[in-house]
Amino acid sequence: MVEPGTNVRSSKTSSETSEGSDLVMRSGRARSYWAIGALPAITAIVIGAFGASVPVASAAANPLKGKTVKLIIPFSPGGGFDMTARLLVPYLEQYTGATVVPENVTGGGGMVGENTLYASAPNGLTIGEVGPDAAVINSVTKTPGVTYQPQKFVWLAGATASSTVLLETTKAPYTSLKALENATNGITVGATGAGDNDFYAGVVMFKGIGMGVQWVTGYSGSSQLVDGLASGKPAAILVGGDTAYEAIKNGFGRPLLQINVNHHPQLLHIPTILQVVSKKSPDYKYAKAMSDVETADRAFALPPGTNKAMTNAWRAAFAKTFQNKQFLAKMAQAGLTAAFHSGVVMQQRIGAAMKEAKVLVPLLQKANASLGS
Repeated sequence: MVEPGTNVRSSKTSSETSEGSDLVMRSGRARSYWAIGALPAITAIVIGAFGASVPVASAAANPLKGKTVKLIIPFSPGGGFDMTARLLVPYLEQYTGATVVPENVTGGGGMVGENTLYASAPNGLTIGEVGPDAAVINSVTKTPGVTYQPQKFVWLAGATASSTVLLETTKAPYTSLKALENATNGITVGATGAGDNDFYAGVVMFKGIGMGVQWVTGYSGSSQLVDGLASGKPAAILVGGDTAYEAIKNGFGRPLLQINVNHHPQLLHIPTILQVVSKKSPDYKYAKAMSDVETADRAFALPPGTNKAMTNAWRAAFAKTFQNKQFLAKMAQAGLTAAFHSGVVMQQRIGAAMKEAKVLVPLLQKANASLGS
């Protein structure tokens, strides 16, 4: 399964609701993403969290009713991005009165789809899924091929929160992070490549632990990466926490390390990069910046310049969807950790992340260049 990787290279290494619309939901329970712990039943929590100030489009003035809308998904079918978007479709249709048509626009670790969204007409009839972390990094590092500016997207909602996880095949001999660090030969690590947040997170991880790896890139998305891991090639992959958790349950992989300020709710026993890299290390600044940039794993946006009426109609539809118990149950059944962040909060977080990510520019530009050399 190394063949799908087209590149193999060595690497040395709110005005809305108290701005508190940041919830993680799984299996009918909710957790605050920033302070993980059991909370009361999900219905009361979600409704209480959104409050009365979420914008609501009146039925009489609904600008989306009867329209046909394209939903751009920047990764291939079968992965977490695709599942999240397709689970949302019937509820977005219910709350907007529009017909929502999903379309997978793939390539460049999500860049092609995100560029397409950015260049679409700002008429409210094209929305898209975005990996906000990767979008920020790609923008500040001036990754070749990127034409979007993340802060100019009209953000509608953050949908999931998920750490990036280093997952090793169960066929590998290394049973711990320490054993992996002591490996004499750099292992092969699969990723979609430059432009994908998981690749960037991996660069920071391996820099932090001082380990060289062989990057195998060109995978179309997380489903293909997990298929490769199950076969034993590559030896490790970098995927979102939800995908990692499902692969672990299926016996395909062992989790070794994750990157985010907080642990993924299902991987509380797996260390974060901030727990592994000493604060005295010169590499700690990279680990801290990358962890801070992880604002949301998957989010939704409109093209720049979309008018307020359309923006409010879409934000209201997303807010209502994340209050729907049936939708939350389906997300949990699919192994996806739902985490709602309002459009206003996302807009603020992306602006802040653009500033924080600047410290990563030299490191990640070098990594991008190594894949093309």
